[in-house]
Amino acid sequence: MSETFFTHKIFYRFFFPAVISSLCLALANLADALCVGIRLGESALAAIGLVAPIWLVFNILDVGLAVGGAVTFTRLLGEGRAKQALNVFTQLLTCALILSTSIAVLGAIFLEPILSVLGTDPGQGAVYQMTRDYALRLFLSAPLYFLNLLFYNFIRCDDGERRAGTGLAVANLLDVGLSFVLVLGFDMGVRGAIYSTILGTAAGILIYLPHFFRKSNILSLRLVRPRLTTVLPCFKTGFSSSSQYLWQFFLFLVLNNLLIRRHGEGALAVFNVVLNISYVVNGLFDGVGATIQPLAGTFHAERNRVAKQQTMKLAFTWGTVLGAVLLTSVVLLAPQIAEVFGLSLALITTGTAALRWYALSAVAVGVSMILAAYWQSVEREADTLRLTFLRTFAVYLLAAIPLALGPLNTFWLVFPITEVGSLLLYGLWKLGRRQKGLSFGSLDGTLIYQRLLQEGNEALSSLMEEVEEFCTLQSASIAQTMLVNMALEETCQAIFLHVGEKRRKDIYIQITLFSTGDGGFELHIRDNAPAFDPFSLRTVKISEAENEDHAMENIGILMVKKKVKEFYYRHYQGFNTLTVRI
Repeated sequence: MSETFFTHKIFYRFFFPAVISSLCLALANLADALCVGIRLGESALAAIGLVAPIWLVFNILDVGLAVGGAVTFTRLLGEGRAKQALNVFTQLLTCALILSTSIAVLGAIFLEPILSVLGTDPGQGAVYQMTRDYALRLFLSAPLYFLNLLFYNFIRCDDGERRAGTGLAVANLLDVGLSFVLVLGFDMGVRGAIYSTILGTAAGILIYLPHFFRKSNILSLRLVRPRLTTVLPCFKTGFSSSSQYLWQFFLFLVLNNLLIRRHGEGALAVFNVVLNISYVVNGLFDGVGATIQPLAGTFHAERNRVAKQQTMKLAFTWGTVLGAVLLTSVVLLAPQIAEVFGLSLALITTGTAALRWYALSAVAVGVSMILAAYWQSVEREADTLRLTFLRTFAVYLLAAIPLALGPLNTFWLVFPITEVGSLLLYGLWKLGRRQKGLSFGSLDGTLIYQRLLQEGNEALSSLMEEVEEFCTLQSASIAQTMLVNMALEETCQAIFLHVGEKRRKDIYIQITLFSTGDGGFELHIRDNAPAFDPFSLRTVKISEAENEDHAMENIGILMVKKKVKEFYYRHYQGFNTLTVRI
């Protein structure tokens, strides 16, 4: 049996719901522009583009909180610290509600100055009025968007990836459907577009809510006083990803103003079409990244290098295959895409060229996003932040401003120049520091013992010998070595006995053992048996045993429970996971 047995199974349980959900989100973002473009033409597309910076402000904050919090939540669960993990969620929930409500109030109060900063004024007529209608309703519904993203990211990491995927998919498919009904059917214009998004988001939240009331889940809904010592580290972790929205915010303010003033609203409309197609491409790779984050975070906490390597191999394989299909479609169908979005005949040629140049850059987009998701999950947020800064601001801005000042047809070179150039610059910087890009090894160079065990006395006997040798290499005391061996032997035997009673075969146990550096050891055990916690069953007191045989069966587990520092069991992604600190 391959050492990647568990990795493959867990990867695919996350992968398909994550990719489908992310693509549905991308389609929802695209649907607003598509519908208003069909109904109202280039002016409406320009209005949707002008509102984009408000979405970016939302994403800076809610992605930072949700993704950073989910990564921290996953690490804590991987270390067996469930109470601390729940505390992270409740604090971020309270913080998200306070922050989003403040945004809603301030956005409504200062709407007119905000519209001016976005690049629109009453003199633009229809464009101004459509931008105002959309922006006001967007601000007022801010709490819904913050809760939606927070719930989705945390529920995925709480063994609820199917509910999370369903909630996000339904929310965004409803958004798409209502966009066509309200904008095209009822002729509600940009108001219909934002109403469809609000209703879809609310539906998603309703789907998420039952998860918090199941006793078997860790997450629960309650408000607490948020503490900066908890919130800021989570946001710092998430900001390595959400920082892209901060850089894009400043970038779009510059480009929107520059394009509409130098090349007219038609140029801004074409730019918005490309942005909407980029949502689909980014959605695909976001799905791959969303698969990586909980897995890499868990395996990193377990010091499971092999599993991290296999996770990235699967991520790049699937990203390459699906990305190739999507990008080829964009290249071949570029004229039709430009036409469907409502671009005039005079702009279809420009739109086709813009879409094809973007498609050529999207391979680099995928590589950057997959790497960024991995680094964020393994406590290398600084690397994610650097690469994100390059590709979403520094290189983008340096290329975009001179290209925007020139002929419009050459402006679209900004996409391949930005994406490929950012990766090359980052690679050269890493090469200069003589650092490896992925760095799968443990951050502290910890020596790790790993083994995949199948039922059998011979296998268990050899395991004990290998563990004893490993503990000796780590300068463990005789007492520690005996306790580690006892913990392993008793838990493995309990698991095999349990599955024997259930008449299950082909049961495998994955073992990871390493020194914690403070004189102790940390043991991680994962198995594919039916749900079973060795430390909660078969552990009655000897005085309460039914007979002598029953009493003897419990001595080992009872001794381990009393001697170890702490232990934590969780049934996660269809597998039993047990963390023991010795």
